[in-house]
Amino acid sequence: MKENQHINAVLTLSLPLLIGLLMLTPLVISPGVFAHFSVSKAIYARSVIEILGVVWAMLLLRSPSCRPQHSWVIIALSIYVLASVLAAIWGINTSRSIWSTFDRMTGVFDLLHWLLLALVLASVVRSPRAWRFLLNGQLAVALLLALIAATQVWGFSFIPSIIAKCRVDATMGNASYLAPILVMSILVAAGLLAQSFIKTTKTAQKPASNQKSAVQGDENTTGVNTPLVHQEDGTVWRVFWLAVIALGSLVLVYTGTRGGLIGLAAGALVMPLALLLWGNRQALLPVLLTSGGVLLTVGALFAVDSTVGLPVSNNCGNSTATARLTELAETGTNDSSVSLRLSSARAGFDGLLQRPILGWGPGNFGYAFDQNVDPPVFRQGSIIMDKAHNQVVEEFTTKGLVGGLAFLGMWAVLSWVVIRQKRPAKAEILTYAILGALGGYFVQNLFFFDTPSSLLYWVVLVAWVAWREKEDAVDSRQTENVPLAFQRSFMLQTFRRFGTRALAFPGCRAAIPVALVVVLGLSLYWFNLQPYLAARSFGQTSQHGISHQVRLARAQESFETFPPMANQTRRIMSLETLRNWQFLDDAERWESTAFFGRELGIALGEDPRDATMLIAAILFIQSTVESAEVLATVNPMLLQLYQIAPNRAETHQLLAGQAVLEGKNALALQIAAEYQERAPGTEFFFTGVERAARKNFELGQD
Repeated sequence: MKENQHINAVLTLSLPLLIGLLMLTPLVISPGVFAHFSVSKAIYARSVIEILGVVWAMLLLRSPSCRPQHSWVIIALSIYVLASVLAAIWGINTSRSIWSTFDRMTGVFDLLHWLLLALVLASVVRSPRAWRFLLNGQLAVALLLALIAATQVWGFSFIPSIIAKCRVDATMGNASYLAPILVMSILVAAGLLAQSFIKTTKTAQKPASNQKSAVQGDENTTGVNTPLVHQEDGTVWRVFWLAVIALGSLVLVYTGTRGGLIGLAAGALVMPLALLLWGNRQALLPVLLTSGGVLLTVGALFAVDSTVGLPVSNNCGNSTATARLTELAETGTNDSSVSLRLSSARAGFDGLLQRPILGWGPGNFGYAFDQNVDPPVFRQGSIIMDKAHNQVVEEFTTKGLVGGLAFLGMWAVLSWVVIRQKRPAKAEILTYAILGALGGYFVQNLFFFDTPSSLLYWVVLVAWVAWREKEDAVDSRQTENVPLAFQRSFMLQTFRRFGTRALAFPGCRAAIPVALVVVLGLSLYWFNLQPYLAARSFGQTSQHGISHQVRLARAQESFETFPPMANQTRRIMSLETLRNWQFLDDAERWESTAFFGRELGIALGEDPRDATMLIAAILFIQSTVESAEVLATVNPMLLQLYQIAPNRAETHQLLAGQAVLEGKNALALQIAAEYQERAPGTEFFFTGVERAARKNFELGQD
């Protein structure tokens, strides 16, 4: 008995430790690893979530109080994840849908982890005090990120890999990755600050007899029969929340992310407007004051930047979000970023019409983009659009109507759970602040997409709404209706009967934890360590001072370590080798030709519809092969490229280049002229081809 109690205590204490470690995900970086800002964070988060899930599963065997509660939020999230899995299975590249790429790390495999995290948090974090601690922990990480970003603005470097930039990114690797974290954190901090000014002395009420959760009652409850004491509401905490709001808003401006600033303003407006329409209006005044304070802070920063200017480094004067918003007001849809997003949305809509049910598959937006993009987009250069930069467009294009409607339905359930019931003023403030934070994230993602770190913050808020849903059911005495119906459901009853019978067998209770640990170990090794090692090996290919032979050996090691994600690095390595071709000797060139002939062949065999890979393969052959027989093998590849990416500038560039290599100079000039007529401003793609064709004319060739 004592041993069981000791094990239970260890498992229970492990939960907050693991959750705390998970909150550090945005700070994790691994210099020297390829795409280390995304790879390190995703692998770290996956690993901790898997360990957390196993600990939770072991507690489920020992403590019924850790069982998940009925939640429409979790059900809606599960339906969305299921739709994503189905879209991945029937997509055009299932491997990419599951594993994503090194620089994104947002495949279905990762999405399943976020679902598990939401389920665990909603099941084990059950008291208002625990949730306030968790939310404040997230805010502390966000404040630290803002401080690190501030060092990039003001020229202090405490971390070697964090350098000064015009658009600051802290430890995220991209300014747009930092913005959604700041948006959500600022609005949650505003809610906690507003909540701190509501004074209550109410004591907790005993929970309903059929409830077994650790904490019951309304937002004023900190434990059963425990007097209300909000130690978090002191001056120190208010200063902390104000710091998150003030410094977070300033750094958000320095990220230069216009979508983030628009999302913050939208979330600040959602808080009071939604509360006015559906909430307890006794909470309206403090919410108005704090949301107004957020808007006033943004307005003040905008005014300062538009007049005297915010302090920035040299040559960074037009990089702030406020300056870029001013520029956007002047240029409108002529803005390069806006025009690219509009073209991306049009291509995504055309892609939805082509595959309307389950879409192209999660992570496969690039295929739809290449198939349907308009030529004028390439005035901006060689565009690779593997994400729609609009999460709604991304969902409908890659997951079809099934996944897109499941996505919108999930957001509708999140909103419905908040607005369907009125609560005491103190509870209402934080509830609508979190609704505002979710709304701000949704609006911000109309200009961007999910990332591992932003998903972590989003999932915590989703789990909070799921917990709030259960608390609302307790407060309104609905627990005997909705949860009872859930408990009587066929699937749950079947699951419980199966579990009870399985545990009745001798040794089964001991075997299940062993099996869980074995599965955990295999997953950590095959699905977390291996992709990390693959990224590390490829990162070593860019080290200075190593021979070309060693460079190729490191690349080969990377490809073989985790093959499902190797195609991206194969393409990058082939293009990098071409850029350095003039510095290679004959032996190194011969070795490279053999190496990439093999590796690019493997890549195209696995995914013949990848236009970017086809472009790299054709370019490599055209640039390195002199044999007419080998060169002729390019023609079927060019035909395939024209079918899957008919309007890409590189498609026509390579067609014209092949014509020159085959001595058809007039045809090459015709291909170049026809494309430039359709897409003025793309002349730079054809400069080399046209020069070579005209030179051949001068030499009397053709």
